Amino acid sequence: MTLFEKAIVIAKVVNTRLIYQDELINFKQAEYWAKPIEIHNNILDDCDGYSCLICYLLRLFGAKDYEVFVRAGNIIDNNKIIGHATCLFFDVDTFLFYPLEGSFYAEESIRNFGKVPLFLNPKYKDTWWITNDVYSYSTIPFLRFIR
Repeated sequence: MTLFEKAIVIAKVVNTRLIYQDELINFKQAEYWAKPIEIHNNILDDCDGYSCLICYLLRLFGAKDYEVFVRAGNIIDNNKIIGHATCLFFDVDTFLFYPLEGSFYAEESIRNFGKVPLFLNPKYKDTWWITNDVYSYSTIPFLRFIR
């Protein structure tokens, strides 16, 4: 399997396994970024749980540290701009990022994966930061940090 094919299978499995639940209900706090094993064991999480688990599993299945990230930023949902986390896949052949969703627009994201890059998808607005187990980057100057 190519890494693109693995990414689609992993996203489908995570979207089938996890149940979306707001962190106020699940963790009794406004924001909580669980560890991948917590997400897997709890089966309940919000968008950051889906994206972290997809990213983590892709890394386990061979994605390089520069190929997969968790993105935090704004997205359009029901004509409203909200904060959202999603898995981002960097295609080294095209130098483009492709979103791979959990929770919001998962089926559409999987259908468009490798076809519609992040910057051409009107649902995605500004990116606050991207991160994985090795690198982090922010467009906000006081949050900039790498490796």
